[in-house]
Amino acid sequence: MSHQIAYGTTPKVKKAGRMHDEDRDTIHPKMVTELLSALLMSVGEPIEARHIWKNTREEVLWEDSRLPWHRSPLWLLIRISLQLHFSRSKVKTCDQEDDYYKNFMVFFLTNLLLQSHEYPLSSETMSVISAKLSRRYLKLTTQNNTDGLRFATDAIRKTDDALSRKWCDIQKRSSRSHKFDQLKDLDPKQDTYMSLGMFDEYTEHIAKGKHNVNLLAFQPTCALPDLDDSSLPILTNFPRETPTTFNMLAFETWVSSRLDEWLAVHRHQPQTCRMLRRSIEEYHKAAISIYSGNPEAMSIMYLTILELWIASDQSATEVCRILEEYDLVIPHSLLWNLNLPSKSHMERLSLIETYLKDRSIRASLPASGIFTSFGAPNSFAVRYFDQSEEHQNLMARIEIQAEDLRREKCGELGAKKNEYRILMAKSDSIECQFDEHFDAYHGILHRSHSSGCQKCQYNTQADSLKISVYEWPLPVKKTEAKSTVFELRVPESFGHWRDSTIYVSM
Repeated sequence: MSHQIAYGTTPKVKKAGRMHDEDRDTIHPKMVTELLSALLMSVGEPIEARHIWKNTREEVLWEDSRLPWHRSPLWLLIRISLQLHFSRSKVKTCDQEDDYYKNFMVFFLTNLLLQSHEYPLSSETMSVISAKLSRRYLKLTTQNNTDGLRFATDAIRKTDDALSRKWCDIQKRSSRSHKFDQLKDLDPKQDTYMSLGMFDEYTEHIAKGKHNVNLLAFQPTCALPDLDDSSLPILTNFPRETPTTFNMLAFETWVSSRLDEWLAVHRHQPQTCRMLRRSIEEYHKAAISIYSGNPEAMSIMYLTILELWIASDQSATEVCRILEEYDLVIPHSLLWNLNLPSKSHMERLSLIETYLKDRSIRASLPASGIFTSFGAPNSFAVRYFDQSEEHQNLMARIEIQAEDLRREKCGELGAKKNEYRILMAKSDSIECQFDEHFDAYHGILHRSHSSGCQKCQYNTQADSLKISVYEWPLPVKKTEAKSTVFELRVPESFGHWRDSTIYVSM
């Protein structure tokens, strides 16, 4: 049963809607309790045998492990075998039968306890054996086996004395002995006196020294970037001799302290989103190579990029009001994994979360209306086209020009058709030309098609007539045509905002 699996004995468990064999559970013993019993009954006859009842106190340890740990089944088998042997072989000596099994276990544990004194066993092990023997000793106190009980009592007392001696030795080794008699020889005044002759000379030299008024001026080894509060920093214009880490720190400091003031002045300008997009991309490319592998620095990088993007979003919604009606594609969960080092960074992160939540609450249309819903009536491109006179005029010019080109193409097609009819009429009016020559050797007259046949030339010219396909430049569906015209002339602020949004979300 431990090495060979029999059909129908393995417990089943339901996983993913299907029943599977549970190899971590105990196999059903029916092969012995049912099959073997049935085979024995078929070839023999039942007998009356003495039965025993035993409590196993089963304990299973199954925490953080695949397979459970049970108590030793071999020890249980040995005890059951011993108890069955004694119960079936003992004889009645008086009115009440003696429990040979319990007496044997007391005798066995007593001998084991006595032998433990001869080996370097730990005190814990000897205490456990003594406790088990005491428990079995109490079960036999009502019986008349005085010799066996006296033998066990002596062993328990001997073990208790040995453990007590060990504990006393441990206490003695761990205790501290204080001998105060040695303190009488101490001289506190002499022991605390120290001669510092060189120190005295040093202090006298300092007092006689003169004050040096020629102070050395600090000369930094590298030039730190001097950033203007009124203009957005451009990383490519930073001093090359300055370490990149200092440039990153200067840029991040400017964003955290001066970005709001700069945005208040440039919010209404269409080129603001373009400048912020450039700063986001340049800063990310420079910082990702330096901060890689540093979670705190990477978190500060993402925090700075999000602040720049929020500034771009504020400028874009100020220039184009309907943009505020669409939801954002940047999820709030993006901020949950940041590992920021200081309270000021956490406060900046809180402002970002508040802005994103308020922006989503104010939005009434999904973000797909900006990025994926091409030609939808509620898409940003269609709605912007409906209120933009510039795009409407552009669409009108495209349609007028397309109509002129279509008329020209129709005229070209008519001319081609007329030329084709003329060539085919000429071809139909004549016959193919053939050349004849006489083969004097064989005496046969040969007739072949002339290479300069005029009829075939007309047919070839007619077949070679071609005209390029004309395609209407705008989609047939009106809303899709509006979206196409919008993409031909995307507003500057919206175009850079959309590109920076995709860049940040990726």
